[in-house]
Amino acid sequence: MHIKLEEAAQWLDARLFRVADAYAITSVSTDTRTLQRGDCYMALKGELLDGHDYVDKAIEAGASCLIVHRQFPEYAQVNQLVVADTLSALGELARHWRDKMAHIPVAVLSGSSGKTTTKEMAALIVGAHRCLLFTQGNLNNLVGLPRMVLELNASHEAAILELGMNMPGELARLTDIAMPQCVAVTNITNAHIGMFGSQEALYKGECESLQSSGPDTLLIMNADDPLSQRACLECGRGRRIVSFGIQERANIMAENISLLEPYGYRFDLVMDKGVDSGPERGGHTISVSVELRIFGRHNIYNVLQAAAIGRFFGVGAADTAVALCRFRPKSNRSEVEEVDGWHMVKDCYNASPSAVEQVLLSLADFHVPGRRFAVLGDMRELGGMEEEYHARIGRMAAGLGLAGIFTLGERGAMISRAAAAMGAPAEHLPDAETAAQRLHGLLRPGDLVLIKGSRLMRLERVCEFLKG
Repeated sequence: MHIKLEEAAQWLDARLFRVADAYAITSVSTDTRTLQRGDCYMALKGELLDGHDYVDKAIEAGASCLIVHRQFPEYAQVNQLVVADTLSALGELARHWRDKMAHIPVAVLSGSSGKTTTKEMAALIVGAHRCLLFTQGNLNNLVGLPRMVLELNASHEAAILELGMNMPGELARLTDIAMPQCVAVTNITNAHIGMFGSQEALYKGECESLQSSGPDTLLIMNADDPLSQRACLECGRGRRIVSFGIQERANIMAENISLLEPYGYRFDLVMDKGVDSGPERGGHTISVSVELRIFGRHNIYNVLQAAAIGRFFGVGAADTAVALCRFRPKSNRSEVEEVDGWHMVKDCYNASPSAVEQVLLSLADFHVPGRRFAVLGDMRELGGMEEEYHARIGRMAAGLGLAGIFTLGERGAMISRAAAAMGAPAEHLPDAETAAQRLHGLLRPGDLVLIKGSRLMRLERVCEFLKG
């Protein structure tokens, strides 16, 4: 990145207090703890912290420029850009920089669940063939996405960026900043529904990435997801659409699915040769075999979408299959560990009702000779529907024949109550250590335990206590 001060001031409609005439912004930091000497410090104001209170620390760390919403005359030795709103300025800086890097093709991922896993799969596929920038960690919001875009440089040949949202208008803004040539929507379910108030409002929010992208943007959509197909009809008319699915006919499909032992799937990845020509399957197809060593049948959909993104960047089916066979999950997303002869599925990065349903159903695909247990925690951001959704999960879990259902959290108690009312062996526990102690006394070689809950529940502590 190389942005002249005058250029940045024009982009941001900022008042410029210049010290060094030749200075240019080459890197931006929003956190004084990781700021490097020479960085431009962007002081963001959040609900709990105001970055302007840390300007002194930014100067001590070597910041050579400030983007702030008020001037700091006591630091006249550094360049300062004074703007009306620093969060908006961060987005604008990234949007204009993306425009300068318009020659680099960008694919963005949005949707209710599966974005990060799909992004990691797609990055493995594309990164073997192109110099790739892709979203790190969870940098997918109004702060993280601009930071990723500002990392684009002339050496990159492709970018895969994740877009997250929990409020109306957020996806539209993120799409506007990213300027994608490809928009991939994983699915449209009930994640964050409490922030929108209704399924219809959430649906409209998820459609923003489609509506805010250009008319020539390729759309990659889930053929088996009803709301995604509705979005195709309402937002995709006249546009190129690549569909993926397992049940409905699609451009990219998984066929002949079989189980691996003890977990994972083998299937034929079937792709149209004319994959970007439309939603109908043609007569000319390419089929390759894929072995996916990952827990959860829902991850097959992530594979199909990742394959479509790879195809957008010119990666063929055979190379896609090779990359996917190497994929291993991480960061508490469908991770599997074997401990003392029993297996533990760590899927505690996030939890929406549909995602919890998917992993519970996938327990039947995990081949173990012993019993199956589930540790379930709160599902957040469900608003007034949280009791209904938690009770639904409890009733569903009760029907799976699990040897034990253990819940944590205030909302998790609703799950165990509903399961117990159905006659299932359900128990609510006060904390992660107690849950681990309870399980430790039950688990035997050949057993399986699923640990699933909202990120804020920090259910990975159950895993740590169990291993300890």
